[in-house]
Amino acid sequence: MLSDKEITSIYQTIISSPGMQDHVKLSFNMTRKNVLLLVKLLEQGQQLKEGETSSLLQALQKDGQTDLSGIIHEMLDKAGLTDMYQNLQSLQSKN
Repeated sequence: MLSDKEITSIYQTIISSPGMQDHVKLSFNMTRKNVLLLVKLLEQGQQLKEGETSSLLQALQKDGQTDLSGIIHEMLDKAGLTDMYQNLQSLQSKN
């Protein structure tokens, strides 16, 4: 079984390989419900609790995490859900 350090090293190797910085155009249709679910899953995946580690997130540099945040915002914007999502987030933070 591989250690966390070895897994992080593998991810770093994959991420730094040729062509991984190339842009890829994706074209697909999703329901707004699935956009909300996907955005929430992506955000939760970005947030690590104190003491937790994620080999993939450790391998991603800050640029990669920033790009992912941009994708999240773009998905919400294209689905017309930005205001709704922000309101949901503010309700969640009040609890």
